Amino acid sequence: MGIDKLPDVTLLVQMIDDETIKVEAFQGHLSDPEFTEKALIYTR
Repeated sequence: MGIDKLPDVTLLVQMIDDETIKVEAFQGHLSDPEFTEKALIYTR
């Protein structure tokens, strides 16, 4: 798979604390993304 076939996405990640992150992926390139209600929270 060449670089021209890779998906074009923006991944936004925020570390909330030592064990928790907030993650959201957006289709295409966004220059100033902000989290929406679709963001996911992961805790380890």
